Order: sequence, then structure tokens, then C-alpha cells
Amino acid sequence: MHTHRCSITHRSKMKHAMRSTFIFPGTLLLLWLGAAQIANAQERIPLKIEWPGTGDVAFPVYCGFSSPKGALQEPGQVSVVDTAGQAVAVEVEPLAKWQPDGSLKWVGLHFLAKRGADYFATAVPATTKAGVLVADGADAILIDTGAAKVELPKKGALIGRVMIGASIVAPGGQGCLTVKDQAGRVADELKSDAPKIEYQGGNFVVVRREGLLKTAADETLAKYVVRLEFLAGSATVKMQHSFIVTEDTNRTQFADISVLVPLAKVT
Repeated sequence: MHTHRCSITHRSKMKHAMRSTFIFPGTLLLLWLGAAQIANAQERIPLKIEWPGTGDVAFPVYCGFSSPKGALQEPGQVSVVDTAGQAVAVEVEPLAKWQPDGSLKWVGLHFLAKRGADYFATAVPATTKAGVLVADGADAILIDTGAAKVELPKKGALIGRVMIGASIVAPGGQGCLTVKDQAGRVADELKSDAPKIEYQGGNFVVVRREGLLKTAADETLAKYVVRLEFLAGSATVKMQHSFIVTEDTNRTQFADISVLVPLAKVT
């Protein structure tokens, strides 16, 4: 039996593009990819979580394992359970398959973990119901994780209204991705392409949006690609933001690159 350790990571890199990961509102993401194997229902792979800081906040966790050829045929054969054997809501993402039979070789697990609890990956079919509701409408994509409701407009701002419970925590309507050059010109995503659902599972959803960052005068300063990740039961949203230089850097230098989420006023 193997025990696997989850760790906190944050990465950014700059070549022709800059990629950053942002976690909001005010929480962290645990990332890990392990190399254990699971072959039958009797096996349980312990997932050891290293908790950051203190407090009782639940955290989104991403981890994974490998499986012997022919052992697992589909994601529905995998689940995550706690110490008592109770299944937790999990998204099992197929990452690689064995050839030529197409059985699962690597899988990723997305789930919400609570501090102090122990979790195990098992080869037992999942019994939990879907926890993320998605409505892809004409004007916006609406995401409901059960802990938060997020509106992603098809035109204009990247992020629209955000609600936690009955409270509006972000009213939306303003540009979120901004860049300013050395001449003081400011560009944002308001004129870029509509968002699209890139991955949709019962408990995990990824929405992608990309386009040009333009000024009010329709001048292009750069390009961007953003992925927003939503997990069942979590009010946390993970943003992967790639900033892509498209202009001549001998003429255009950047004084500021920002990701802004205007919050509602507290009364």
C-alpha cells in the first residue's frame, strides 16, 4: 500500500506568454499527482493532505493515480471515500488510456477535502449525485456549485454576478483582465470572444475564454487565454491566466497587468 502526499503549488512562467494561477475568494488549491496503482475494489490508496495554515475551511484537492492495464474501463468505476467509507463528491477525469484496449491508465481526482479528515481512492463505483449545475444560455453561462453561483457573460466582462447564498459578493459588469502600457493606454477583455465550456463533468467544470485585450479606441495591446475551474460544494474558483504578447515590444512595453474582481459594497 502506498501513501501519497498532497502539496501546495503555484507556478508562473514568462516566454512569449505569461501564465499565472489565481485562487479566489481567499483560499488555496492543493495539487498532487501520484504514481500508485489501483487494481481492484479491495485496494484503498490513502491520500495524505498537507493543510496550509489553520482554520476549518474546506479546500479543493486535485490528485491522481495510475491503474494496471485492463483493470479500470471507465471513470465511473472509481470513487473517493473518507475514513468511515462514506463516498464524497468527486470528479474522476481520465488523463491517459492503455492501448489497444482503451482501459484507464491515469486518472485525476477533483474533490473537496475537510481539515482533519482522511481520504482514500478506491475502485468502487461512485454513488454520489452530480454537484455542479451548468446552464449555457444565449447571454451567459451560469454555474451553480451548491456553494456559489457565478455568471459568465457571453459578451463584456469575464465575470458577471457572483452570489454566495442569498448575498451578491461581486456585481460584475466591469473588465477583469486589464493591461496598461508605457503610454498609459488601458486595455481589457470587454470586446473579446464569448466563453465556452471546455470540460463538463458532474462535479467539476472548466470554462475557457480567450481573445484580444483592446482599448476603448479598439487598439490591441495583447491577447489572453483564461480557464475558470469550478468544483462541487466549493465557493473557490481557480483561474489559469495566460497573457500573450502580440505587439512589437520595441514600441509597446507594459506598465501593469492586473486581474480585478470588483466586489459588492458592504452596507
